[in-house]
Amino acid sequence: MYPAAESAPGERGNIWVVRGTRVPLANIFKRVAEGYPFLEIQEVFGLTLQQLMTILQFAAEGAAPASSDH
Repeated sequence: MYPAAESAPGERGNIWVVRGTRVPLANIFKRVAEGYPFLEIQEVFGLTLQQLMTILQFAAEGAAPASSDH
């Protein structure tokens, strides 16, 4: 179990989301990779800045599961 993320049912199987939300991690990581400001990402997805920072730390530590998108 990961404290920052959880697996949730999606249209094509389970997807990883921010724990306690329906926000897919892949969407957050895509916006980060595209250079969106953190405050904008946080606002668009309705996350607290703490949630966003926790997810980014989670990914930086290599805890994030591999994306199932090909």
